[in-house]
Amino acid sequence: RSELSNLAFKNVKILEKLELLIHPLVREKLTEFLQEEEQRKTPITLLDIPLLFAGGLNEICDYVIYCKASCQVIEARYLTRTNSTKEKLLAILARQKKFIKEDLANFIINTKQHKSDLELEVKEIIKIVKNA
Repeated sequence: RSELSNLAFKNVKILEKLELLIHPLVREKLTEFLQEEEQRKTPITLLDIPLLFAGGLNEICDYVIYCKASCQVIEARYLTRTNSTKEKLLAILARQKKFIKEDLANFIINTKQHKSDLELEVKEIIKIVKNA
């Protein structure tokens, strides 16, 4: 997995081929998951999908919440992952920048806030979504 990741981020054609193989499987699993949650009558299902807009998955969402973080925080979080490099992060961010996420989201949460303020904001969003 590590070697494949390194190759994919150095060669766009390899990355595109991998995505053609992986994305349909991810969509299938996501569809199964959402059907299970619907059968359980789960009131709210949260999806954490980094390439939500790039993959067109925003189309299946009633609401999109964008969690905004500074470049330094994004980099620090990413570099704690196994096999992550600044080069890979820059490639990922370059692919995501096509979309102005703040303009496409229904809600924006600035993660720079104090934890208690974040909790209040999330509770308010949940209240709005439940009452919609």
